[in-house]
Amino acid sequence: MPVDALLIVKPGVAGVAFGLVGLAFAETNHALGGWLKRMVPSGPLRPVIGGLAVVALVWLFGAA
Repeated sequence: MPVDALLIVKPGVAGVAFGLVGLAFAETNHALGGWLKRMVPSGPLRPVIGGLAVVALVWLFGAA
C-alpha cells in the first residue's frame, strides 16, 4: 500500500500551526500576567480581576 504524500504533509503542517498558536498563547499569557502585576500590585486582587474577566467574556459571547 503506497503512502500518499498528503498523508505526511497535512499532519506536519497542522503540527506547525498548532505549535505556533500555542507559542502565541504562551507569550500573550506571559505578557498579560506581567502587565497585570504592574497595574494591580495586590496579589490577592489579581485572581479576582481574572475571574471577573472570564465571567464577562462568557456573558459577552454566551458560551455558558
